[in-house]
Amino acid sequence: KPDTLFALTFDWPSAGELVIPALAKGGADGAVARVELIGQGAPLPFAQGPDGLRVKLPARPRSEPAYAFKITGLKIARGKDSAPPPHPGQGGPAVIAQ
Repeated sequence: KPDTLFALTFDWPSAGELVIPALAKGGADGAVARVELIGQGAPLPFAQGPDGLRVKLPARPRSEPAYAFKITGLKIARGKDSAPPPHPGQGGPAVIAQ
């Protein structure tokens, strides 16, 4: 779907918050409408600001090799003028599919 993006992180953020700089307000085409942790189904609280999309995380689920987040919103796919998402190992989650 053109309004759905999936993000993976290989480590559970210890601060209880996931930050995705590539989805900063003004950097993505549109606004994020919903964020879910795959396997949980319920929406997660989030804020989309100038420093990125900040997602408040629930208590850590069972240990997994990676955690996937489903992000939906209006034209959330990266625009031609926006910066690419960070690669794994560069301090942020990998945005892997639209």
